[in-house]
Formats: sequence, C-alpha cells, structure tokens
Amino acid sequence: MNETLLHEAARCGRTRRAFNGLAWAAAVLALLLVIGAIVCLVMLGLGNENLYLLGFLALGGMLGALLLGGIGFVFFRRANRAEEKERDFFERADSEESFTVGEGTLATFTEDALLLHGKDREKKERRIRVPYKEMRFFSVLVRHTPRERGEWRILFEIPSHYLSRKAQKGEPPALIETQGKDRLKACIAARGLTLLGETPALPEGAKRAPRPPKPQKEQRFLMPDAEKRRKTLPLLLLGGVLLVGGIPVAVLLNTTIGIVLSCFGAYMLLHGGVGFYRARTELILFREGIWDKKPTRAESSYLTWEEIKSVSFFEGREGTEKTPAEKPALILSCAYGDHGFTPVKEAYDYLAAHRPEKCQK
Repeated sequence: MNETLLHEAARCGRTRRAFNGLAWAAAVLALLLVIGAIVCLVMLGLGNENLYLLGFLALGGMLGALLLGGIGFVFFRRANRAEEKERDFFERADSEESFTVGEGTLATFTEDALLLHGKDREKKERRIRVPYKEMRFFSVLVRHTPRERGEWRILFEIPSHYLSRKAQKGEPPALIETQGKDRLKACIAARGLTLLGETPALPEGAKRAPRPPKPQKEQRFLMPDAEKRRKTLPLLLLGGVLLVGGIPVAVLLNTTIGIVLSCFGAYMLLHGGVGFYRARTELILFREGIWDKKPTRAESSYLTWEEIKSVSFFEGREGTEKTPAEKPALILSCAYGDHGFTPVKEAYDYLAAHRPEKCQK
C-alpha cells in the first residue's frame, strides 16, 4: 500500500465526515425554524396581539429554513465529492489498476486474471483470481428517471462458482458493479478485453451534449400499495385528532399547549398524507423505454429499448421445503442480466400487441 495515498484517503475521510455533520446540523436547524414559523402562524390565527412581531418571526423562520436547506444541500454534495476522492485514493494506494467492488473489497487487474481481494466479515483476508477468458465486462448507464443522464457503472460478469462454493452447475453468473471510471476503461482496453454495452457520448469531464427530446409516453399503469397505505391511516387519524383537538384546548384551557398539539397534528397529517400518496408504484411505457417508478428515486429504474433484449411475464411460484417462494415480476432481459419490474399483466399484454418482437410467449 502507498502510505502517501493512504494519508490522502484518510484526509478526505475526515473532510467527508465534517461536511456530513454540517449538513445534518443545517437540516435539523431548518426543521426547527419551520416548526417555529408554524407556531407563530398558529398564534396569529388565534388572534395574538403581537401581530408584527409574530409575522416577522414567521417570515424569518421560513426564509432561514430555505437558506439552511440550500446550505445543507451544498454540504451534502461536498461530502459526496470527498467520499469519491477518498475511495479513489484508497484504490490507487493499492494499485493504479485497483477498483472498489464492495465494502473493503478491491478488484485488481493482473496479467491474465482479475484479482478480488479484501477482508470478509470475520476480518480474514480473501483472494480470488478470475481468468479474463471466463469473464465479460459491461458498461451500463443506471437511470432512475426517463432521461439520458444517470450514473455510469462497469459490471464484471463472473461465473458463480468463483464467489460461492455452494454454486450449482448451470447457475447464472454473478455481476459485480463498480464505478465507470476512465481509469478502469483504460485497464480493460490495455489488456485487449472487450467492453460491451453503452458508452458515454462524451468523455469524462467534457461539456454536456445537447439535451435529447423528452420521451413520449404511451401508457401508464398505477399500482397502489394497499399495505403501506393502511400503515399511514393511524398517523392520519391521530394527526387529525390533534389538529382539531388542539383548538378547544387553546381556547378553553391553555393557549401554549393547544398550539403545540395543533402543530404536531398538522405535521403528522402532512407526513401521513405524503406517505399515503407515495405508497404506490407506477409502470410507465414510453416509446423510448420503460420506467418502473417507485416511491423513491433510488428504487426507481428506467431502461431503454436499446438495452432491453426481451420482455416476459413471470406469474410467480409457490415455495417448497427446498425452494423459496418467488413473487410475480415483469422480466426485462438485458445482455448482462434480468431486471424484475412491477408485475402489471396489462402492461405485458400491451407490449405483446405493440412490440411483439420483444415479448416472449
């Protein structure tokens, strides 16, 4: 290990932790300011005589929360950049041809094989050599929304028996993911290996290409999550009770306690309402691809028709003593593996009618 680069990695780690701490502090302060502004507005609504003071405090709280929110976002971005630098220094401390493929695990390019090395959960050193002739390399743009921007990744396709002693004959190969760095692409090219899949239209760091036209929507299928929505109902009910009940408490018993109860009720109603609305999945078919839109951006996936080789519908399978149960899924097969999207039979029927060349019977 290169000690100088390790020191640089440690320095970036300290910077990352500092920016993360500042970002969370800004977020907490912003939340407190919002709560304070809401309290001021409720007091105004109840006829408090300090009209100008409470008005200025509410306005100042909202503006301060917006400012702190922006500052916190900047801190989070700086923390992410410091984390990327920390990872890169750690990789290069081992070798200029080493790349992170998991927590504490590096993949190093040698003369004729890829060397996976690192410590397992028991802190024991583990080294696995995978010959290049038994591997494939894929360049993939991970998209969470129907846009031509995303996160570039390189996938290493490795026979399962190298990673698990329990792997059975005929088992699909495993995929190991890492960042799509130019340094990694240079390593692959230097050894005469083929990088399959998509490649960036512009090199890393170049100016952005012109924005492509917006994808054209063909069909949209909405799938509410009944179980998650049921879980939000107690929160909505309690929020409504606190919001309404706080008013008579403020008028008849204690103004401060009533205001606090109503504020908590309003927050719970807002939080529960957002959760109820987001407890759903949308499967949207575009002329250019398919978007599996989940409650969060990180869970969502968008694949283009250039990536998708075939589409099939898996009905699911009941479990047995030897095999676990499998849930239904809309299977999108790509060159590097399969994606399981939200199982909407109507969507598959639509694709079978309009894109029969992609659908498997």
